[in-house]
Parts: sequence; C-alpha cells; structure tokens
Amino acid sequence: MVVYVLVVWWSLALQGPLLLRLLLAIGLFAAFAITWGLLVSPKAKWPLRGRADTAFRIVWFGLGLAAGTLLILGK
Repeated sequence: MVVYVLVVWWSLALQGPLLLRLLLAIGLFAAFAITWGLLVSPKAKWPLRGRADTAFRIVWFGLGLAAGTLLILGK
C-alpha cells in the first residue's frame, strides 16, 4: 500500500495543472493496481514465479522508493 501512496502523492506534487496531476495520479494508481493484481497478488491471473517474481518485486518497491525520494527532494 505504501507504494501506491508514494506514487500518487508524487504525481500530485508535480508542477502543472491540477487536472493533469489528478489524471496522472489516477492513471498511475490504476496501472500499479492492475499490474500487481494480475501478476503478484495471491489470486493473480498470471502469477509470476521464481526469478521473475523477485525481479518484479525489486522493480515495484524500487519505483516506490524512487517516488518517495523524489518527494523528499522536491523534484
């Protein structure tokens, strides 16, 4: 859940029109939720296994970390 919060918060903190930032936040949330639901959740339609699962989780949490870092740095 923290990854979702950080990605949405980061997108809302960007410069630009509010409507564009809201659309970006909704789009990123949907993309992250759908990707997680289809590939990694316990009821995933196409569950990843082994190294693919590990790689996905590294990228997933890495993107969350990047969003949090950009928030802290004000980028």
